[in-house]
Amino acid sequence: MPSLLRFDVLGIVDIISAVLIFYTQSFIPTEIAYIHATILITKGIGGIIRPVKFPFFVYVLGGMADVLSAGILFTGTPPVLNAYKGWLSGILLLKGLWSLFGLMQKF
Repeated sequence: MPSLLRFDVLGIVDIISAVLIFYTQSFIPTEIAYIHATILITKGIGGIIRPVKFPFFVYVLGGMADVLSAGILFTGTPPVLNAYKGWLSGILLLKGLWSLFGLMQKF
């Protein structure tokens, strides 16, 4: 019997970045940050749960959300891992650009 969950590093990164965005003090209004974090959590859980298949626009939206997350974390003050916010935002920026450039090759 196959497992319902799978190990997906990118999904875990989405969930961790969403939790950090949820509690980061930044210039982004709180409501927009909550919507942004909800999109990341949904995409992260969808990457971990096996039978979920998202439409194409969710991956484009997720790539753009990763780039925006990098900006929020770099300019804001996260509650934990503040000393590593440059590294975290760099990883998110590369992940977002990598997914967007990968999606551009489909056309």
